[in-house]
Amino acid sequence: LGRLESAKGVDVLIETVLRQPDLVLLLAGEGPDRVALEARIRGGEARKRIRFLGVVRESRNELYAAADLFCLPSRHEGQPLSLLEAMAMGTPVATTGPWLPDDLLPFAAVESQPEHAITKGLALSGQVDRADLRRRVLGAHTWDHRARAYLALFERVSHRSS
Repeated sequence: LGRLESAKGVDVLIETVLRQPDLVLLLAGEGPDRVALEARIRGGEARKRIRFLGVVRESRNELYAAADLFCLPSRHEGQPLSLLEAMAMGTPVATTGPWLPDDLLPFAAVESQPEHAITKGLALSGQVDRADLRRRVLGAHTWDHRARAYLALFERVSHRSS
């Protein structure tokens, strides 16, 4: 779920899924790389296993909740909210960067190689207590919690520079 562009590593995710014939990949979103990404999987078995859903809004939470694993093989990110959104729906994540709070790392496969992250993430998904994951995210990582944390940070920085 997100922009289909090089920085997000969607191309790497597709290549990983193409090498593992037992995986199904749903890609939601639009972006400058969509046409090239779709061309990569034209025809054959891959077209049955990799689906482009376009922009989703109303069904976003349902997609997160239905997934076995949410993957973000991004080449660089700030604080990707999509990881927290997926986890708020009880879905474990696989990602290539350390973009999660420490208390959520037990619910994530963080590996520099996307294929390793996905493999570890799929194994993890069968072990995760999804209700516990939802409780943790909704108890400490909501928009309100994030906003308060940023406000506190800005206040500390402001006081140091005065």
